[in-house]
Amino acid sequence: MGIPLRLLLIEDSEDDAQLLLRELRRGGYEPRFERDETLYAERSLRAGARGYAMKDESPQNVLAAIRKVLSGALYVSDRMSARLLQQAISGHPGESGGSIERLGDRELEVLELIGRGLGTRQIANQLHLSVKTIESHRAHIKEKLGLKSASELTLYAVRWVHDRVTS
Repeated sequence: MGIPLRLLLIEDSEDDAQLLLRELRRGGYEPRFERDETLYAERSLRAGARGYAMKDESPQNVLAAIRKVLSGALYVSDRMSARLLQQAISGHPGESGGSIERLGDRELEVLELIGRGLGTRQIANQLHLSVKTIESHRAHIKEKLGLKSASELTLYAVRWVHDRVTS
């Protein structure tokens, strides 16, 4: 296989995931894991990914996605395709239209966890980072989003998570 392939695999049933992982690794591929299509799909595509499959995709659909990408086409789920088309038609881009795009991947992950109600120490434990590192991420997020206080950051994060969940 001369074509480089990076896969972003999402949680699935343990048996299906283990089988797919064994086959992929046997073929020389090392998958990365992410959790949330609405958070990462558009961002991944803008960063150069040629496809994105979610955890609700069957193993057959994941294999179809791989084949589609290897043939040179783009792949996103039907749900994500509809979302991207709606954004294009309505002229309301998702993440790419706001200041949120200035956040790095880790900062975005920290913002999401803040919005889900986790404190600095809990976030540090979950991400296996130091409290000082999380505090630094919080400061960078506030600066990039033009927020003045920890309360503004928390409010922004809660609203952002809520908007993503309800849209």
